[in-house]
Amino acid sequence: MVMEIGSLQSYFTNLISDLMLVERQPVERLEQEKESLSERKAVYLDLSENLSDLQDYVQSLISSDPFTVLKESRKVEVVSSDPDQEVLIATASTSAEIGDYDISVVNLARAQRKASAVQSGIDVALGYSGTFWLGGTGTAGASATPNSSISSVEVASVHSDLRELGAGDYSLQIRDNEGQLEFRLVDADGKSVAIQDVDGAEGETTTSWQALSSGSYDTGRGLSITFTGDGTVQETSIHYTAAGTGVAVNPSDTLLDIAAAINEAAQPEGRDLAATIVGNQLVLTAVNTGTNHTMIFSDALDQGGLGFGADLQAAQDATFSVNGIEFTRSGNESLTDVIHGVTLNLAPDAEGASARLTVSADANPIETRISSFLESFNGTLRYIEEKTAVVSSGDGTTYTRAALADDYAIRNLRSDLFALAIDNVSASGKYSSLREIGLSLTDGLQLSISDSDKLTQALTEDLDDVSALFDVVMEEMDAVLDRFTSSNDGYLAAVIESTESRISSLASDISRLEDSLAEREEFLTLQYAELQAQILGQAYAQSQFTSLYGNFSVLR
Repeated sequence: MVMEIGSLQSYFTNLISDLMLVERQPVERLEQEKESLSERKAVYLDLSENLSDLQDYVQSLISSDPFTVLKESRKVEVVSSDPDQEVLIATASTSAEIGDYDISVVNLARAQRKASAVQSGIDVALGYSGTFWLGGTGTAGASATPNSSISSVEVASVHSDLRELGAGDYSLQIRDNEGQLEFRLVDADGKSVAIQDVDGAEGETTTSWQALSSGSYDTGRGLSITFTGDGTVQETSIHYTAAGTGVAVNPSDTLLDIAAAINEAAQPEGRDLAATIVGNQLVLTAVNTGTNHTMIFSDALDQGGLGFGADLQAAQDATFSVNGIEFTRSGNESLTDVIHGVTLNLAPDAEGASARLTVSADANPIETRISSFLESFNGTLRYIEEKTAVVSSGDGTTYTRAALADDYAIRNLRSDLFALAIDNVSASGKYSSLREIGLSLTDGLQLSISDSDKLTQALTEDLDDVSALFDVVMEEMDAVLDRFTSSNDGYLAAVIESTESRISSLASDISRLEDSLAEREEFLTLQYAELQAQILGQAYAQSQFTSLYGNFSVLR
């Protein structure tokens, strides 16, 4: 019979516990080593993330990097002649020319609006019947003067996924792109129209230039063009009359029904209108502003129709001047073809007002990135300092070593990064150190913007020279970081893999020793159980013997 340790006397259980404590010491040493390595691995992983983030910031400050911030930026300032009046909002791309632009707004663009006669109600049957045409009258047409590029234009069907072209004048533009003739269709506002992509699936459109080849080309939007294939660079005027969309009206339809049917109809683009109801009247308003987008509709209902009168608001183009040059545009917003690189948005109350628009260099995007770099740089170096530190307990007799205290590669990395930040370099521009553009180390060894005015001036006036300096400093820093962050042969990837391998090996050793210790404890338990049984047996025999011979003595 096997005796469990719990049935042993306390003397033996305590003895076994003391023996096992001694024999567990190798396991405890391995567990301590495993815990230390796990902590070390966690630090390496955190450091790897920190260094990768830092490297991203470093690379963004190299002019050749695809995501560099070292490029000119523009900012705009608008000062109205009347401080209490907003005239316009503007944005500028890097291509905008620096300068002042005086803008005077004469008229704002407006959308045409008409109203029907007053009806008997909005939710009662009006008794009308017939077809209410939108964007046309049911018959399409196309015309153009043939030339060396096109032989004819014709009406074609509209693809089910596309909208018909709006009625009006279009320009077929042809250019020569390195020996390949290309074409696009432009509307009266000067915007490229989305038409069938010659290289795409049916119904797939593009506004880009397309390769021109001889034969018939279907725009997918009601117009077909026959190219000669022997054309030259030129523009051809095309007039298109849209067939439009017919809305069937029945005697049971209410004003609400008619308005809903108009708004749901697939109307020709550019001549589309929206229907609303105001005071028992149907109000039609052009979706787009400007004279190129006057409404085309036919109230061909019986009983004289809905009775539309004169315009409530006539279509009007925006007219304004920039530095004395007059402009006319169909819209008030997203005007990108007035000042190169600038997008203008005229304010709703800008009519009759004026303002000065100033475009200037903007250093803020680069300064923001530099600040982010500095934060990452300082944070990473503080982390390395903390994780490689050897700290005295205070009495000078004992020391606490951080997880990477004995990793001299990481210690040297911190020194190398510091040196790159403060050393002079040989750059092609006028600057040879970060100090010269306003960056320096503080007393607490933090790299910071010590002179923001100097930095801003350098970025706005000498960006090429600043880029040359950053290219040298950051390329060297990137190379140093890459030795640690590379996923193929980087130091951190190798040391993390090695640490993981050692942790795995220790886990196996610990498991093996635990099994051995369990067997040893079981052996000791059985051994001492047998010893205890022997002792108990001897005690029982002694008791029996004493009892037997004690009785003999009494009989005598």
